[in-house]
Amino acid sequence: MIDINKTLKKTNKITESLVQRQYGYIGLDITILEVDYLNKKFLIERRFQDTVVGRDGLEDAIKEFNTEEKVKKYFGLK
Repeated sequence: MIDINKTLKKTNKITESLVQRQYGYIGLDITILEVDYLNKKFLIERRFQDTVVGRDGLEDAIKEFNTEEKVKKYFGLK
């Protein structure tokens, strides 16, 4: 099912296997960070409120999953 309230705000293709996407929801003050590794074989989704603290958390999460090695470690793939 497609969520019509979910809109893609930004895509960051880090490598061929690792992509970060940011989504917003119409009517809700949240941003979702989706970390897609190996074409959605491994997927991380984090939600953040549209507040100063939430935006700081989003930036931290973007840095936390900005390399394949960090994502592999998160999933225990080393």
